[in-house]
Amino acid sequence: MQPIYLDYAATTPVDPRVQKAMRPFLGKNEGLFGNPNSLHQYGERAYEAMEQARANLAGIFGTNSENITFTGSATEANNLFIRGTLKAYFNLSNHKGIPHAVVSSIEHASVLSTVRDLEKDG
Repeated sequence: MQPIYLDYAATTPVDPRVQKAMRPFLGKNEGLFGNPNSLHQYGERAYEAMEQARANLAGIFGTNSENITFTGSATEANNLFIRGTLKAYFNLSNHKGIPHAVVSSIEHASVLSTVRDLEKDG
């Protein structure tokens, strides 16, 4: 009997269309596997592909490509979002008090850790 996987909060299968689209970036033969922040040819090709993906997403969401940020994980995305939002609120609102973040105790550890860290900083 085949087991049934129910932990989709941890990881999910990759759609076959995504597998096909990502294949050039996962092997050396296609030359797109490089670090997009490196100046060698692999990095430059990966950078061009990443910028094209950023432009495609910007078109889908009706925004500028500069507004699209890629992160390596949900933890990184949560940290960036929470810190960026609170910083922007504090800097743009002429708020004299301390900004507050209200979170549930059942939030992901990356959310709780980020908020606790910010709490230590006041």
